[in-house]
Parts: sequence; C-alpha cells; structure tokens
Amino acid sequence: MLAKACRLKSPGLFKRTLAGKRFCSNRFFTVFTLRHHQPQPKTKRPQFGIVISKKVDKRAAVRNKIKRRLREIIRTHLLISAPTEALAPYRCVVIIVRHDAVEATYQQLDTLLTRCFNLNNDKPVQ
Repeated sequence: MLAKACRLKSPGLFKRTLAGKRFCSNRFFTVFTLRHHQPQPKTKRPQFGIVISKKVDKRAAVRNKIKRRLREIIRTHLLISAPTEALAPYRCVVIIVRHDAVEATYQQLDTLLTRCFNLNNDKPVQ
C-alpha cells in the first residue's frame, strides 16, 4: 500500500503536473513530472498519481489490477530501494496508463518504470 503522504490527491496538482513537461513515454504509460522550484531536503519524496481511463479496459477489475501493480512498483522500487537523490527534484509524478499495459507483466512494467527514473543505470526511455 502506498503511504498517504506519497499519494497525489489534489486536482490542482494533477492539472499542473499534466500541464508540465512530459518526462518519459513508452508503450505502456506516459509519465509527467512537476519539479520543485526551490531546492528541497533530500528526505522529501514526491507524490504519485495514476490515471487510467475506461478506454484502456471497460472492466474495473482490470484497471484496478494495473493500478495495484504500479503502486507496488512505486512503493518497492522507487520509494524504498531507490536512492533519495534520484527522486529529490520531483514534487509530483503522474502516470497515465495506455492500452498496451493490459497485457503487460509485472516485470515489464517494473523495468520500464524504473528505467524512466534512470534507476537501472540506463538512459531514460523516450
């Protein structure tokens, strides 16, 4: 379960994050980020939001399964095991899920999301 402090709930922050620059895009999702205007303490973690439309799949169970997988990847790989400096410049992160994510495995989602934040020592996926 993703902690409440790490969840993006404010509609205003969602809109500002989506109006900002696209950070990473691949066939499963698009990631938008909102950066801090001033340097923040390295212990500050970003807030994450996940958007998945009914166009991806009409069944709520399928959409919820994808959201649960992404939340677990965020919790385990981005918030716990990632270096704090890697996520420090980001205030908010919004992940918009695409249709191909329905057939994606957990490992595929994990690999591409961690690669977006350059945690596998690879170049970011564009």
